[in-house]
Amino acid sequence: MNGISNTRADMKAGLFKCVESALHRIDSLWEAIGFTEDQRCERMKVVFQQTQDLYNAMCEEEETLKSELKQKIDQYRDEAMVLFGELGMEADLPERGAMVLVDMEEMLRKRLDDLDKEKYRRMKSYKRLKEAEESLCETLGLEVGEERADTPPGIPNNTFLNQLRERIETLEQERERRIAAYCSVQVSILQLWKDLEKEPQTDFEISVAARDADSFLLSEDNLSRVSSLCKELQKEFDNLEHTAASLRDQVVSMWQRLNIPQEERSAFSNSNEGCKPAVIKQWRKELERLEELKRQNMRLFVEATREELKKQWDACMYGPEQRQEFSLMNADEYDDDVLEAHEREVQHLQQFYNSNAQIYKAIEKRQAMWTRYLELEKSANNPDKFKNRGGKLLREQNEKKILSKELPKLEKELKAVILSWENDHQRHFVVYDNRFLDVVASDWKQLRANRDQEKKDRHKQKEIQMAEDTMYGSKSAVTPLKRKATATPVSFGPASKMSKLAAGSTPSSVHSSLRSPQVRVKRAAALAAAVRMTGPRTPKKDQKGTVRSTVKRKILTEQNYNETIQKSAKGDASLASHGSYTDFTHALNRPDAELLRSSIINTH
Repeated sequence: MNGISNTRADMKAGLFKCVESALHRIDSLWEAIGFTEDQRCERMKVVFQQTQDLYNAMCEEEETLKSELKQKIDQYRDEAMVLFGELGMEADLPERGAMVLVDMEEMLRKRLDDLDKEKYRRMKSYKRLKEAEESLCETLGLEVGEERADTPPGIPNNTFLNQLRERIETLEQERERRIAAYCSVQVSILQLWKDLEKEPQTDFEISVAARDADSFLLSEDNLSRVSSLCKELQKEFDNLEHTAASLRDQVVSMWQRLNIPQEERSAFSNSNEGCKPAVIKQWRKELERLEELKRQNMRLFVEATREELKKQWDACMYGPEQRQEFSLMNADEYDDDVLEAHEREVQHLQQFYNSNAQIYKAIEKRQAMWTRYLELEKSANNPDKFKNRGGKLLREQNEKKILSKELPKLEKELKAVILSWENDHQRHFVVYDNRFLDVVASDWKQLRANRDQEKKDRHKQKEIQMAEDTMYGSKSAVTPLKRKATATPVSFGPASKMSKLAAGSTPSSVHSSLRSPQVRVKRAAALAAAVRMTGPRTPKKDQKGTVRSTVKRKILTEQNYNETIQKSAKGDASLASHGSYTDFTHALNRPDAELLRSSIINTH
C-alpha cells in the first residue's frame, strides 16, 4: 500500500507541476501575443472551464463504473442465490462490503460461472438418465414417469439424480429378468409348435415366432399372454402324450392277447415314436386293425384278458372269496359283453392297485419280514443251532434283533395308513379274504400260542427225561466235535444222579438212606411210571449205522431192570405189573426185593 500511495502522490505532484507548467506556458504565450489582462482572465476562465469539464467527465465515468460494478454485484448475487436454491446448495457468498467492488464482482462472477457449470452438468445427466428411463419404460411397456412421481420442476438435485440412477438400474434388472423369462418361454413355444406340427396363426403368435427379445414389447400383459400361450400349447401336448400313451397301452395289450410277433411289434414301435399327430394317427390305425382281429379271435382275447385279470388279483392280494365275486370268470360264452366286463374288471383293479400301490408295497415288505422272522424263530429253537460254522448263529441273532425293532415299527405305520384309508372309504382293507389288520393281530397271537405250546412241550419232555434219568441214569454230556473223530477216547460223565450222590457220601450212609421205606416207595413208583410210558430204550445210531452209546449204565442197574421185566412177563407181583399201593408195598417186602437196589449201594 505504501508503494502504491507514494506512486499516486508522485503522480499527483507531477500532475500539479504539469498544470502549473502548462499555465505558465499559456501565460507566456498570452503575454507574447499581447493579450490584455482582461483577455488573459477570459482565456484563463476558458482553460479553467475546460480543465474542470475534463475532470468532471472523468469523475462521471468513474462514477458510472462504480454504479455498473454495484449493479453487476447485485445481479451476480441475485443469480447466484437463485442457482443455489435450484441446485439445492447452501449459499456461501460473502457479506456486502466485505471486499472492494472489483474483487466482489470478480468473485461473484466466478462463483456464478461455477454454478452455471453445475447446472449444465446436472441437466445433462438428467437428460441422459431421462432418455434411458424412457427407453426402458418403452421396452417394458410402462408409461414415461409412471415409475417416477417426484420429478422436480427445475434443476434436479444430486439426491434425485442418485434415486433416478437406482430406478434405472432397477428397470434394467427388470428388463433382463423379463428377457430371460421371454426367451425361455419362447424356446418352449417354438418347440411345442414343432412337436404339435402347428404354425402360428394370430398376429401375436407370429410376433412371438418372428421377433427376438430386443424387438418384442416386454410388458406384463405381453408376458402374461406368452405364458398363457405356452400353457395352452403344453396342455395340448400333454393331451397328445396321454392319448399316445393310452393308444400304446391298448395296442401293446392287444398285441399280447393276439400273440403278434415281436418283430412286427418292434418294427411298428420304432417307426412311430413320439406323440406327434401323425404318429397318433398311425397308432389309431393299428388299434383299429387289432380291434378287427379281436372280433375275429374273441375266445382267445377273453382268455388272455382272464390271465391278465389273474395277475391283477395276485397284485391286489385277492383271496378265493373275493375272486368268486366276479362270476364271469368261468363263463362259457365269448362275446363283446363278456370281454367288456373282463376289461372293466381289469381296469378297475389296475386303478385300485395304482391308487394304493404304496400300501401294497408296504404289506409285501411286512410279509417278507414276517416270514424271515418266523424262520429265525424256528432256527433259534432248533437243538442243533450251536452246530454251525462261520458265526451263523450270531448273524441270525443280530438279524432277529433288528427285525424285532423294524417289524413293529412298519406295522405301526401300516396300521395308521390303513385306518385312515378305511375311514375314508368306510370299509375294511382286505387281503386274501381277511382284513389286513386282523391278519397282523392273528399272526402275533398264533406266534405267542406257538411259543407257549413249545414251552409246554419242553417242560413235558423235561419231565420225561427226568423220569428216564431216574430209571436209567443221566445221559453223559457229549461235546460236538468240529473235526473228524480220531482214536482219542471220549470220556463220559457220571452215569446217573445216584452216582453223583455216591461220589460225595459213604456207602453205608447212602445204603441206609435208600433202604428207608419212603425212598424205596418213591423210587419204585418213578420206575414203574417210566416203564409204562417209555418202555425199553433203543440205542441210537449215527449216519453210518453204528450204534452210538449215549448213556453209560452200571451193570447191576441194567440187570435189575431186565430181571424186573422178566418177572413182570411171568405174572410175578412186581412193580411193573401192579398199580395199587398195597401190591406195591407187598412187592417191596418180598425176599427177592434185593433185585431193585441200585448198583452203587453196598448191601453187604
